[in-house]
Amino acid sequence: MANGYRSVCIRARPAPPSDTNIPREGSGETFAKRYNGRIRAQLLLDSKREGLEALCRKYAVRRLRLFGSGLRYEWDPAISDLDFLVEFGPPIGMNAFQRVTGLLLDLEALLGCRVDIVDWNAAQNPFFRAHAEKSANVLFAA
Repeated sequence: MANGYRSVCIRARPAPPSDTNIPREGSGETFAKRYNGRIRAQLLLDSKREGLEALCRKYAVRRLRLFGSGLRYEWDPAISDLDFLVEFGPPIGMNAFQRVTGLLLDLEALLGCRVDIVDWNAAQNPFFRAHAEKSANVLFAA
């Protein structure tokens, strides 16, 4: 701590194997679809819509929204994660930890990329909530 900074070690979890239908080089997709992150993220989510809805029902998700880099043009499935805002409904026989971790792991397995989840009911920062309300895209609403 000689320079006034405290070092922190964070170990990232590895990305699950990717078997997604993301457009790749030579796939016949248009230039925009191959290189536009926002389109790639949307294509991925659209192709997994039924699975997303099934997971939302399994974990009693009232509303699932995408926010962050998945909405921007720089999203890259090789290095980026997908960020979700989740609003859970009434408890369904699982505690909060089981619901959040179960949904996180199942989303990563379904989508083939890293996922971050923010429980909307636990998000207290008013600036974050205001920004998220403006920018998030609804993927599921019960």
